[in-house]
Amino acid sequence: MPPNPNELRHDGIIRKLRRAGWEVAREGRRHTILTNESKPRVTLAVPRHGGKDINKFTVLGVIADAGLSVDGYNEL
Repeated sequence: MPPNPNELRHDGIIRKLRRAGWEVAREGRRHTILTNESKPRVTLAVPRHGGKDINKFTVLGVIADAGLSVDGYNEL
């Protein structure tokens, strides 16, 4: 199942990842960087596209890097 189309924007993705235990470490010029204390060697970079939707394949990559399944992500 693909990610929920309502959650393909930067704010929605960040909101769901925060529910999954990820915290915003810093915000760069074009990406938001997230970390998780239970996974100290993993950082996630979520692009900001000025209010536009983020490509679903990019979102799938972020979900996989976070260690979540798509169904688990959609339930957050």
